[in-house]
Amino acid sequence: MGSLASSVALCAPKMIPQALANCLWACAELVDEAPIVARAVPALAAHAATAAARMKPQELSNCLWASAQLQQHVPEATVPAQALATCMTYAAHKMKEQELINSLWAATCLSHAVPEVLVAVPAIAQHLPGKAIGMVSQNKEATGDRT
Repeated sequence: MGSLASSVALCAPKMIPQALANCLWACAELVDEAPIVARAVPALAAHAATAAARMKPQELSNCLWASAQLQQHVPEATVPAQALATCMTYAAHKMKEQELINSLWAATCLSHAVPEVLVAVPAIAQHLPGKAIGMVSQNKEATGDRT
């Protein structure tokens, strides 16, 4: 696993935004069970910061979520948070409900370490109510609730 983490870190400069987002997300998922993956995070985070402007809404959300999840294990995980949040202000209207919710959670978790991340909250909050109504409707349909 250590050589994989090292290889990922070496490949980070050449990764497309989706690959950076996927790798950061995977590190966040694996870090408790395989702490060695944390070795790849500083390189991934640094390149995610520079790639933020080219990221799609889901990639922005996944990276911000991963930053929040990883901040206690790898302080460098917060490096892209400000760039991600800034880009999120322009992309929030394209985000799906889960992406908005995950981004809001991540912004809350990161707000002490990176207060600048709060710049994304108004944009998220603006688009969440309409999307949340859709989530409630979907849940009622799934459970057979006719009220």
